[in-house]
Order: sequence, then C-alpha cells, then structure tokens
Amino acid sequence: MAENDEGAGGISNRPADPYVRARIPDPSSPAASTVDLTGLLGDSDREGRRRLYFNTRLDYYAEFAESDVVAVESVAADQPPFVGLDATRVSLRRDARVDFVHSQVNASDPFDLDARSRQAA
Repeated sequence: MAENDEGAGGISNRPADPYVRARIPDPSSPAASTVDLTGLLGDSDREGRRRLYFNTRLDYYAEFAESDVVAVESVAADQPPFVGLDATRVSLRRDARVDFVHSQVNASDPFDLDARSRQAA
C-alpha cells in the first residue's frame, strides 16, 4: 500500500459521507430518527408538500411536508424498485405526518343500470 501525504491514510481531510452528514449534522448529537421511502417524486396540489408515487399507475402515493425531509437521494434507473425509470429515495423525520393515498377512478357508465344498482346496494 502506498503512503499518502495527507496522513492517516488520507482519512483526515475526507468529508463525512452524504448519508451520514444528512442524519448527523452535529457529530455531538445522536442520529436523526428517520423513515426512508422510495418512489417516483411528484408535486402536490398543496403548497410546501411533495408526493412520492409507489407505482407507475400513479394512483398510490405518500404525501409529506418538504420541511420533514432529512435527506434526498437519486435511485438510478438500473436499480429497483423502478428498473428502467429514475426514482427518488427520501428520508423523513420519524414523527413526520405522511398521508398515504390510494386513489381509484370510478369508470362506471351512468347509463349502465347494473352498475348503478350494484353501487346503491
């Protein structure tokens, strides 16, 4: 192994990794308690909030406040869970309020009497 002029194997001047820096900005404090979610990042219809979609139908998502985000990282298109699509991993404060939404489009025909009678039942 070659000697390094920086001393201590070059570790002295190397910054903390981004994952650690985001969760422990002050080394004298404990790591932030977080929960990680991975999906397709999208906008919310509410100011100051974002959505993370869990499927490509975009009908199942988590919505959270931007202020609750501790860290964000990109997930390459060759990595799961969305192989072929760029995705995002967010770390949220453990006590963040997260709304999980699973929406469905009701595509019934209002003139379909069977559909209306099943809905009324």
